[in-house]
Amino acid sequence: MRYNLFSTTSSSTAPVWSRLSHIRLWLIPVIFAATLCATLGDLKAQPYKFTRIADTASGYQWPVTPAITNSGSVVFKAKMSDGNVGIFRSSGDGVETLVNGSGVFDDIGEFATNDSGHVVFTGRNASAYGVYKFVNGIVSLVADESGGMSLFRGVTINDSGEVAFVAQVANGFGIFTGPDVTTDRVARDNGITLHPWYSFPEMDDDGSIVFRARRSQPSRTFGVFRASGDSVDLIAPMPGEANEDIAIGTDGNVLTLSKDELGVESILSHRSGVVQTIVDNSGEFLVLRSPQMNAKGQVVFQAQLDNHARGIFMGPNPTTDKVILSGDSLFGGVVDYFQLGSGFNDAEQVAFSYVLTNGVSGIALATPVPEPCAAAHSAFLFMLIAWRRCVARPNLRSCKLDGF
Repeated sequence: MRYNLFSTTSSSTAPVWSRLSHIRLWLIPVIFAATLCATLGDLKAQPYKFTRIADTASGYQWPVTPAITNSGSVVFKAKMSDGNVGIFRSSGDGVETLVNGSGVFDDIGEFATNDSGHVVFTGRNASAYGVYKFVNGIVSLVADESGGMSLFRGVTINDSGEVAFVAQVANGFGIFTGPDVTTDRVARDNGITLHPWYSFPEMDDDGSIVFRARRSQPSRTFGVFRASGDSVDLIAPMPGEANEDIAIGTDGNVLTLSKDELGVESILSHRSGVVQTIVDNSGEFLVLRSPQMNAKGQVVFQAQLDNHARGIFMGPNPTTDKVILSGDSLFGGVVDYFQLGSGFNDAEQVAFSYVLTNGVSGIALATPVPEPCAAAHSAFLFMLIAWRRCVARPNLRSCKLDGF
């Protein structure tokens, strides 16, 4: 039997549209709500819940730009009121000390974490400066100055627990995965020249390493390279030795921040030879910085607008893609400054350090809040399915006028 939803006649005892009137009465306002939500959603930003992780008011001085795991645990470095520097972890319900510098490390420098909560960091103990790894409450040495290395920087760790870092050796700077200056060196004998201030590596879970460098052969090239084993491939050429940022995602996806010959800054996605522009500064953005990418390919970055306001954003629209903006209210104060580090996970949570106009500084976690429109969209889909079901089988009891 065929039915025409826009006809008042059919071969059944009552018109289909009439039989479905009770569904129609519910569907019309649901459609209206879903349409209104979609319209308003294009005009406003995604709401976020902000959680205070730690701040100077609670005794954590100079909290440094944090990292985050997919479970929402935020790892950060801070100086305590007793003068000791440590590495800490929190989800907002108390702070756990991972590495306590008291009596062990005179100094703790850079750090990174993986999704298992393992931490790699640079530090100086009583004997030497080196790279250390924290796993399940135990701190172990990765490499130190006794092996012929110095000036350790750019530490990174992947979810397999593999570590990479930049260090100086007798013949310049190199990227290493362990203490041996020869066998643990990445991209050796490939004409690669590293710089200690911008050649910081990022490591994928398969062990491949992405980094910025200059290659002298076969031609003088600045760019972003990927090293896997002894092979080195150019991912993205750069016009100069500028301080471009990079981030690495899954499936070989690499994010770069670069500037072209005309001075246009762009955040670019590189996957399998395909380059996609995520955002550039040809519109309302003036300066782009610190792009981060999660496993889903979503991007967050820090930017300054044409009106000189600074913010953290998840897309090219500074209104609808805003996470937080200078001048916003936060924890009873007003945001003056913030810094985005490796603080972006697959749940779209963003961890960042901040300074308020009242002088309080700290670490915050922004978590996206489900919007009421999501319920309207779900209701719309439910009613649409019910409608289609009743069109196909109008004699079902649930489809009759007295079915409600």
